[in-house]
Order: sequence, then structure tokens, then C-alpha cells
Amino acid sequence: MENITGSILSEADLVNLSIPVSDFPPYIEPFPQKESFTHLPSLKRVYIEKSLVRLYANCIFKTPVNVTVFTWILGDGLGDFSTQIEAGKILLETFPETSLISLHPANMPLCSPLPCPHFFTSYPEDGKGKWEPAALVDFPPQILETLSRSHAILQLPTYFPHTRSLMDKLGKNYELVGEAGWGDTPRFSPTSGSRALGLRSWEKGLFFSKFSFDSKEIQEPSLKEILAKIGKGKLCIGYLRTPKGCELLMQTFLTMEEEYSSDLILCLFPSEPLIRNVLSYTSFFQKKGISEIKIYYENTLCSIPIREKGKRLHIVQTKKINREDYLRLLLRSDLLVGCRGDSSLSEALSAGKIPFPDFPPHKKALLEGLVSAAIHKLGKTHPVTKYAEEFLNDTPDPAVLGTLLKTKIIERGFSTLLVFLQEYYNAGDFLKNLTLRAACHQLYPGIRILEKQILDGFLFGEKAAFEALAEIRKELSFIQNQ
Repeated sequence: MENITGSILSEADLVNLSIPVSDFPPYIEPFPQKESFTHLPSLKRVYIEKSLVRLYANCIFKTPVNVTVFTWILGDGLGDFSTQIEAGKILLETFPETSLISLHPANMPLCSPLPCPHFFTSYPEDGKGKWEPAALVDFPPQILETLSRSHAILQLPTYFPHTRSLMDKLGKNYELVGEAGWGDTPRFSPTSGSRALGLRSWEKGLFFSKFSFDSKEIQEPSLKEILAKIGKGKLCIGYLRTPKGCELLMQTFLTMEEEYSSDLILCLFPSEPLIRNVLSYTSFFQKKGISEIKIYYENTLCSIPIREKGKRLHIVQTKKINREDYLRLLLRSDLLVGCRGDSSLSEALSAGKIPFPDFPPHKKALLEGLVSAAIHKLGKTHPVTKYAEEFLNDTPDPAVLGTLLKTKIIERGFSTLLVFLQEYYNAGDFLKNLTLRAACHQLYPGIRILEKQILDGFLFGEKAAFEALAEIRKELSFIQNQ
């Protein structure tokens, strides 16, 4: 780490600053070839970022802090909304005066489960996912008023291109905590101010938080009825992006469970392409010991005989169920869960399941980050690493994936990786401390200027990390002791 940070913080330094070692990245991986690896200030900021915001953890303000979480939700962005809700839960524990603003597609009506003000405003989107961003003047007065009185504004998780213009108009600063490195998103650097939830060491890690899983029954009537009718059996769920992903998940699941003798249940969205092509897999089903396919689609049941003896495969269309039912279904899933992005990957891992990624192209960095973390924690030859690496291929091999999933060591490996990811990439304390820092900078503009001057000394090689952090803590002492 010496070549990146200039000086390592010793254990004594960490004790003196009340900073845990998990605030520091466990490793700094190389940038991809297309990136520049020569911008040392960016790498040094990665090293110091979480410890920097922790210095604000004990700030006390004379007035309640008003916080706003602003989220732009894409057409397939239920993960965006889930992340906003989880952020709201985290922040409400410390900041009762928290409000949420959701900019969402007109064809995606949403409602909030949180006991706080939540404003929804829609924008038009066509069927192909293209969007026309709402003009700044079209934001309702309530939203503009909420932003105007906010001491801290977090824009997460998907970068909205017009946030900067809106904040400039209102005379406000904001914290961008989202997906970095695709589209027009600013890169993580000392100048952009962006932080990311993608699993990259120069970003801020997956949005691991205390997901509220409950054991209540699924509420959606038709799905509840279908699962009750099917009864016991190994269950695999997949909320995926592509028809190909659904077919690969089905093949992997059946390969993984080919020695299992009882019924198998596959809950899928979207399920239509697989259902249309199901007869083309007859030979594959026979080899995997399937005697009958039972398809539950649009409140109808269809049975397809495959062979005389064997187990049944139930294919259930799940459609777009609400988030609470999805989490309950996730808990019921035996082990394998299809994922389509940051939020679903984080939820699957947090529930102790093994993810089956079907990510969009711009999420490749997320998958590469998962591979890097597995190599770092488990080693290059570990089954978890080989499993994650298989998804970097254009067409993952379900036979390879299913065979790897048969080993008990892969389940233990994912459990070990989860503990590691939760320790180093948990967003809970980071979001709270980042919000306290944003509020402090809003209420005391001089602190923001002093912090930048001190931090620049470290970023550009003039000060050691301990020296810079100690100076910033000293400047904060009057706010923490008032």
C-alpha cells in the first residue's frame, strides 16, 4: 500500500482516531486496461474516504438535520427503488427529518412502506427504456421546497444527469452515491465527488445493509395459491433480464439438482420465452430425470409428460411482484437465486443464497469486482471464484456452473465471502456519517473549505494520512463538543 497512500496508518493511529480497520479497502485492485492507473490522488482518496466521513460521526447540531434522498428510477430499476428504501431505513434511525423523492417512469406506479414524507413524480418513458427527463421547472413545488430546506441531499443510486443543474438553481450541495463509470456518470475522483455502490475497490462497495427479511406468508393471492398447491420441493427463483438468462438458470438448476429425487420448482420472470421453447429441451429434461413439466402461466395450468419415471419440474410465472413478497420468496428459495443488478445481488447474498447473475452490459464491472473479491479472500482456484468467473464469458456453461454448485465447499465459500463483503462494504455507517458530513458542510461552510485544504495535502503527497485526519478532527472538535 505504500506506493498508493504514501504512508500506512498503524494500529496505534487507528486507535487514536477511533477508526476501525474495516474502513480501509482490504486491497487496491488495478484499474481495467481502459482506465488510467497513474492518477494516485484517486487511489489515495479511496484509501481515506470512509475514515474521513467517520470523523463526523459525533457531530452535534443545534437544530434537527433535514435529509432528502433523491432517486431517479429507470424503467427496469426496481433495484433503484429498493436501494432508496433501504437508504431511507438507515437514515431514519438517526435523522427523523428524512424525506424521499422518487422520479419514476409514468408506467411504474410506486408506493412507500416508510413512515416519512415520500414524494413521487413521473416522467415519460417508451417501451424500449428510453426516457425524457422531466424538465427542472416541472418538479412540483413540494419537491423544490423539500430540497430547499434540506441540510443534506443524497442522490442515489443511479446518476441523474440534471441533478447538478437543479442543485445549482437551488444553491445546494449534494452527495452523489451511485453507479460510477458508465454512461455520463462522473468517475470516482477527488474532483468529481462521486461515490459508487458497485463492487469496485475504487468505488464504495455493494449496498449491503440490514435487509428486513420476514417469515410471513406470500401475500400475492395467485402465487400463494400456486405454491400451496405444489407443496414441498426444492425452489429456485429468478428475477432476470433476458430469456437466455432464464434458460441458463433452468439448465444450471436442473444440473445442480439432478440427483435430487423430489419435485423441483422454478419461479421465473420473464418466463414466456422459456415456456414457448420448453419442448426443445425434452432430451435435456429426460437426462436430468424429469418425468413431467407443469407450467403455471396466466392462471392456467399445463402439463407436459417427458418420461415414465422421475421427478416433476414446476415452472411458475411470477410477474412483477411487490418487494416484500419477493424477499419472502427469496427466503423460501433453496439456494440458487437469479439476480439482475446490484440490489438483487446484495439481497441474495445477505439472505445466504448463491447468486446467478444476469446483468446488463454496464454491470460487468460489478461482476469483475465480485471475482476480484473472491480471488482476494478465497483464492484463484476456489469454486466460488471459478463460478463467478464463468459469468464473464459471453455464454456461461450451465454444465460447469451446475457441477460447481454440487460441491458443499462453494456454499461455505459464499458464506465466507459474505462476511468479508459485509465487513468492508457495508453502507450503513458510511451513509449516516456521509450525511452528517454533508449537513456539517451546509451549516458550517468554513469546515468544508478547511477540510478540502487539509485533504488536498494528503491527496497530493504533502501530508501523511494520520496527519490529515488528525487535523480535520481537530477542526471538528467545537461541533462535537457544543
